[in-house]
Amino acid sequence: MQIRGLYFHTLLPFFCALLLYGGVFSVNAHSAVHLSDDERDFLAQRQEVVFVSQTNYPPFEFSDDYGTRNGMMIELARWISAEIGFHARFLDMEFLEAQQAVLSGEADVLTSFFYSALRDETFDFTQTIFEVPASIFIAADRPDIRGLRDLHGKRIAMQRGDYAAEFLQQQNIDFEIVPTGSFAEAAEAVIRGRADAVIGDEQIVLYHLYRHNLYDRMKIVGEPLYIGLNSMAVKNGNAMLQSILNKGIDHAFSSGMLDRLNQKWLGTSIPGRSINWIELWPYALALLGGIALVVLWNVQLQRVVASQTAQLRRNEQHLTATIDELRESQAHNQALLAAMPDMIFTLDEQGVFLDFHATDLAGPQLMPSRQFLGRPVTEILPPEAARQTMEAIAGIGNGERLHLFHYQLKISGQLSFFECRLVPCEPGHFLALVRDITESKRAKDELEQVLRRQEDQIAEAVQTVRQQERMLFEQSRRHSLLNLMVNLAHQWRQPLYIASLTLDEIEILFQEGELTAEILTERIRAGQQEIFRLSETISQFTELYQSNDIERSAFALSSLCDQAAHFLSSEGSRKLQIHNQIDPALIVTVNRNDLIEIFVELLRNAVSTMGERNIRDGAITIAATVDGQNVQVCLEDTLGGIDQQILPQLFDPYVTTSFRSRDKGMGLYVVRRIVEDSYNGEISAENTENGARFRIILRGVRQ
Repeated sequence: MQIRGLYFHTLLPFFCALLLYGGVFSVNAHSAVHLSDDERDFLAQRQEVVFVSQTNYPPFEFSDDYGTRNGMMIELARWISAEIGFHARFLDMEFLEAQQAVLSGEADVLTSFFYSALRDETFDFTQTIFEVPASIFIAADRPDIRGLRDLHGKRIAMQRGDYAAEFLQQQNIDFEIVPTGSFAEAAEAVIRGRADAVIGDEQIVLYHLYRHNLYDRMKIVGEPLYIGLNSMAVKNGNAMLQSILNKGIDHAFSSGMLDRLNQKWLGTSIPGRSINWIELWPYALALLGGIALVVLWNVQLQRVVASQTAQLRRNEQHLTATIDELRESQAHNQALLAAMPDMIFTLDEQGVFLDFHATDLAGPQLMPSRQFLGRPVTEILPPEAARQTMEAIAGIGNGERLHLFHYQLKISGQLSFFECRLVPCEPGHFLALVRDITESKRAKDELEQVLRRQEDQIAEAVQTVRQQERMLFEQSRRHSLLNLMVNLAHQWRQPLYIASLTLDEIEILFQEGELTAEILTERIRAGQQEIFRLSETISQFTELYQSNDIERSAFALSSLCDQAAHFLSSEGSRKLQIHNQIDPALIVTVNRNDLIEIFVELLRNAVSTMGERNIRDGAITIAATVDGQNVQVCLEDTLGGIDQQILPQLFDPYVTTSFRSRDKGMGLYVVRRIVEDSYNGEISAENTENGARFRIILRGVRQ
């Protein structure tokens, strides 16, 4: 350390003098980048070159906390302008606005832009400066998205104008865009639940997550979807500026400038030793003496030495950068190979196997690599797999960046399934990344079989339930018929009783000798009327329940309501006043049994309510309205309404308000089934100020 310090303090004045001399006497009028005469004239005619960058795309380009434009691409653009010797002005906008600014002429150069064939139609790209992997970012606790195909039907957050939208459309992914102004906003949209995923450039999204301590809120899933070729871009046709920028980028590569940018923004910096310039004032005097001495040197010799020294330094820097790059590339490639679960093949444009690699986890192979290297896929693979491979190679040759396909092989008598990702690696060569998906496919097939069996069991259970519901419905209708017969028993018993009294009276009058022909005729006529009324009631009942249950005919809806009211007991009829306000001219096409049964059940329900609540006088109003082919029937009573606790389940089976109810809560259930099943209708109930209101909609019955 003492010797090195001695050399530093002794030689520093000399080298400072040498550098100063070289700066005074050896000013090179030409930049380090060789431009053609046309290119120099192009720059001379322009006042400045306007670069436009993204406002928030760190670490490549962004506005820092002080509003200063910063980042890798900004520094590179400034360095190129200084090296070539032109004035650069910088703008920043959202990504889509920046693209439009170049196309409109407001700006000349877009500092960061991924190459794609579609974009190449409107922009001219420089050579690739940085390769940026783009991956799927999702919320850290989300398990259902694992790769590209899981993005179907999802909300994808992306900055406006980003290449990710074009990529997903090429992959036939059906998705919904959640547009944002930057990748930072896209990441926040996922964290806040406004989007399911973001396809983001890894460095940019990670920069935002780590800068704001959000790295535990998101995760990366799957392999990178694509590697973005980040370049500068000008408007299509601006070949002169494109050529100047390419020469500046070449110079940045060869001088090691890009490596220094990588180390500064993406690497780890180690602080160096600071120099206390105050302690060096004695050497300033020596520097002046050195200048006087160096002035005496031969100018030509100095130029040659300076030129050779600079060249050696450039060569050393380039060699050091190349070695570092090779080491990093080797480590990166080894890590990638170690992470691959199965096999990697290298193919050329004719589908010939050039190289092969398999990890320890790879499955059994068809043959040793020495038997297929150097031979085309058409000789090695089955016809279908070979055809898919050649189509993928042709597709990538036409501009695709990735081709994914599946194929199957029979290995050792068993069928195995494989997934292949084909990507270009260098001109004329392709990488085939092959993964054995046999186990996952078998698991998926087994799961599908289990789901099908469950669906069959559910369908069988549903059918059983429907059969049980049908049996319950039929039993309920028979029970309703029995209840109706009980109600009719009083009407049938009364005419028989009157006829019996008439016969007894005739017998008494005859025995007492008071029976005359006139009295006999009157008593016989009265008995016949009662018997006729009984016969008419029996005929109506027989006609009702012996008719076809399916056949529909045209009936006056008001008449059907009257017939239903006739079947109520005379006691109930006296207590319940029925106001039939249905238009007698309203004709409907229905099954007569269905409508009479509906009216009977609803009217009998009202009579039963009067008995339970000891109501002596009640009324029910029945009306109907027409809407096209549909008819709505409304029954509104004055009996105090329905208990709010059972109102939502009023039409379910076994729902009743009376412990002694004969039908045990099945009457209204039968009505609902008739309305819904036979007429695709609806029935509902609600409470009014004085009672309850039932609404029935019968569809398609208006004649």
